[in-house]
Amino acid sequence: MNINAQTALDLGLVSEVLPHEQLLPRARELAEMIMQAPRSTRHLAHSIVSHPWKEALAHDQGFQLTRQLYDMAIDEEGIFERLNRIKERFQRNGR
Repeated sequence: MNINAQTALDLGLVSEVLPHEQLLPRARELAEMIMQAPRSTRHLAHSIVSHPWKEALAHDQGFQLTRQLYDMAIDEEGIFERLNRIKERFQRNGR
């Protein structure tokens, strides 16, 4: 199932949507901002962001994650409804 850029933005899956011709300049701008941070800060941020995924995959070789994604895809409720519920829960919790 595909979703369009506006839906991804509405669901909080992406933080911004740009026209195609602005993608590379914006990516370079973000890369420059990231590279201005001290190396230790970049390393720590990377570790924090990637740790839960690495742990989940290492713990059960991705089977649990795959099963959850599969369950979401075939759930009667539908993936869009579930993603909307997750987004609403995060918004209520101030995230």
